[in-house]
Amino acid sequence: MYVTSSGRTEWELTLRMRAAGLPFTCYRSHDVLRLASPGFQLTELPNFGHSAVTEDELRRALDEDPQRVHRLWERKDQVMTRR
Repeated sequence: MYVTSSGRTEWELTLRMRAAGLPFTCYRSHDVLRLASPGFQLTELPNFGHSAVTEDELRRALDEDPQRVHRLWERKDQVMTRR
């Protein structure tokens, strides 16, 4: 069985995004921080399309203008690819 759990950093950043009214969560996969926008349906590739971000750029966006997180989410140059 494969079980994962979020670390303190991921929880803190997710709580900050939720407090700012943003529809995103943050998780770490293969040592990369990713943004996800939870949906209401199951998909064959649930991790596909989640943008990679650094902790610093996410914190900076939340500190300066939380709406900038939308731009981080929309980046297409660093999304998870199919394996």
